[in-house]
Amino acid sequence: MEYAKDILIGVKQGQVVSSRKEKKNKGLNSKGNGFKSFTSKIIKHKFITTVILAMLGFIVLDLVLITNFINILITI
Repeated sequence: MEYAKDILIGVKQGQVVSSRKEKKNKGLNSKGNGFKSFTSKIIKHKFITTVILAMLGFIVLDLVLITNFINILITI
């Protein structure tokens, strides 16, 4: 129980190490690290990124098909 608490709090042998929030903000503080952090997250989560991009592509395709169908109905 103590070990789990130490991991969550960030204590290492009696000394407090940097927290998760500090680690997250550390990458965005310097000028060019924000984009590197963003691209590393995309690379890390390839499946989710692929699913989201496919979903957006299908939404755009659906909108194009619907507008073409409506234009055909208007001309009839």
